[in-house]
Amino acid sequence: LALSGPGTVTALSTSAETSVNAADLIQGYGAPVPVIGKNVDGGDVTTNFANAEADGQIFFLVRGTFLYETPGSAAKPVAGLLWCGDLAFTLFRGGTEPMGYVGKCVHGIVDGTQPTNFLDKFLDGGGAAQMISSVFSLPDNAFKVLMHTNTGSYRVRFLDDGRDHAPGMPFVRDRDADHSPNATSSFNGVSRFSWITRERAADVLAAKPTDLSPAAFQNVYKHVWDKNHGLADATTETKPSKGG
Repeated sequence: LALSGPGTVTALSTSAETSVNAADLIQGYGAPVPVIGKNVDGGDVTTNFANAEADGQIFFLVRGTFLYETPGSAAKPVAGLLWCGDLAFTLFRGGTEPMGYVGKCVHGIVDGTQPTNFLDKFLDGGGAAQMISSVFSLPDNAFKVLMHTNTGSYRVRFLDDGRDHAPGMPFVRDRDADHSPNATSSFNGVSRFSWITRERAADVLAAKPTDLSPAAFQNVYKHVWDKNHGLADATTETKPSKGG
């Protein structure tokens, strides 16, 4: 690495020389460290937390890049939508617990072949039931967020500083020690989590906003959880109404 100008780092390699202009790529570049409770944009770090408490649910649009451990494998782009509900908030107003929440999530596909019924977007492909927890960390001036699948070793961590997006670091370690030839290998990833509205989520899923209520989440989560745990065929149960 070499410095080639203010805020510019030049990466030297045997194949090419590329420059990265930090001022163009890093949001808030050069801004002073925000005071506790504020982010680099001047907003409140509790914005997403307050919205989650008011709405009773959260929607994330996720895009990123995964690299699997398999020799010769290439990095691959990934995309998905996370719907989190059944949220339970700590007793933070009484001062007896840190500010945070726990909840459940389902992961749905947003690229490739789109099933007709929006529920199948959570049941097909990489659909998975997950858990989420979030707690405010004073040293980080942000909420630490952890998510994991219920039936595998997938994990992702990121910081929520109240802005509408955050970088995440998803990974799978050893895929539950399954070394069979057809096992999905472990991977590391880099992703962007974007908080979106229910209306935007409905548009992505080709559903109706009324299909994505906190009460409807309970039904969708059960279908996905049942499928992940190999129980009765989730697709034969009563589904939410088809989006239109």
